[in-house]
Amino acid sequence: MRHRCTYRRVWTHTYTHTVPCIRISLINKHVSFTTVQFTSAPLHLHLYIHLSQFLYITNLSNYKYTKIQLNYYTIMVSLQEPNCSDNTKHQRHYFAQARSMRTIRSSLCSSFSGDLDEPCSSISPENLELMVRNCVQNLDVSSVSVRRSAAERLRCLAKNRAENRALIGELGAVPALIGLLQCGDSCVQEHSVTALLNLSLLEENRRVISELGGVKALIHVLERGVTETSRQNAACALLNLALVDENRGLIGALGAIPPLIVMLEKGSMRGKKDAITTLYKICSVDENKERAVNCGIVKLLVEMIGEEGSGMAEKAMAVLCRLAGVESGKERIVEEGGISALVEVIEGGSMNGKEFAVMTLIQLCDLNMKNRGLVVREGCIPPLIELSLCGASKTRQKAKILLRYLRESRQEASGSSP
Repeated sequence: MRHRCTYRRVWTHTYTHTVPCIRISLINKHVSFTTVQFTSAPLHLHLYIHLSQFLYITNLSNYKYTKIQLNYYTIMVSLQEPNCSDNTKHQRHYFAQARSMRTIRSSLCSSFSGDLDEPCSSISPENLELMVRNCVQNLDVSSVSVRRSAAERLRCLAKNRAENRALIGELGAVPALIGLLQCGDSCVQEHSVTALLNLSLLEENRRVISELGGVKALIHVLERGVTETSRQNAACALLNLALVDENRGLIGALGAIPPLIVMLEKGSMRGKKDAITTLYKICSVDENKERAVNCGIVKLLVEMIGEEGSGMAEKAMAVLCRLAGVESGKERIVEEGGISALVEVIEGGSMNGKEFAVMTLIQLCDLNMKNRGLVVREGCIPPLIELSLCGASKTRQKAKILLRYLRESRQEASGSSP
């Protein structure tokens, strides 16, 4: 027998019902659906809500939540009737299956954000495309909560699967996500920049992001992002975009270097590492080397060379080595006491650090007798000889080149003496 009934009567009949609305509240995160089928079943009421279900914000406060589980197709919620012992014969339990009515509303994402990173391999290509299209549409609606959830869903879908990144890019999510980087809502901005970060892992998307103005928008987040995570992810996204050679000069020209230096100086440890890695990548371009030197990065890098235990010393030397490739960089390294700091690394640093230090000193000493003399006066020759004998093959070769420069300097100095 089938008939329409009130919500209360669902719990007093054992036969199947069709009800206009069932309301459920999940730990202050509210979802509901419009039509469900009930059949009798033992133990608990299980509500299977498909992701394609149209969801509403509603409330149910009289039931005890015993289990909540989410995957990409189904939410399973186990509810137990209140004020009834497990042995009460009047206790009723049902299974409810929600029928697909409309594409998922993004409130589902915000309600269960902790579970959204689960694999989505079980989603069929058709349902996945439908989900992505709906999310892309929701990025442009006026509701902040809907935009927030749509961006979060796209972020999660793009996290681990290259085919998802390709599909999201093909269906036009990139321009909408770029537009949301200007949003004042911290969650919308964070989800959007993280979604772009994930999408930028795919080479095809990198070009699309840069062509649609993504570089400038990401720099805006890097400078003025509401949360530290947003700023860090913007730096990482710029790093991915810098894997395209022509983007490196653009990233520097649009002003990314000053905020990256600020992050390197004042950010969290993760932020520092993100910033210095991005700086290393974009400073393969001479124009960006000049920009970085003019922004005062050399002093900060020289100071970081002496830091122990953070893993930043080697990264700082790697960037410093690149900056030594331009004349202004060489001059500033010497002015900021870089030679002394680099010699100390050759004396007692890590093997990678020693290699970077030698490479930097080679650039400083190339065709520069004054700098060669400064290196000699810092006592570099004894540890350099040891390194030329005991270091790795590549490091030994570089150490021998630097030793040759220094010996030429000493010979010239002795030859010019009266």
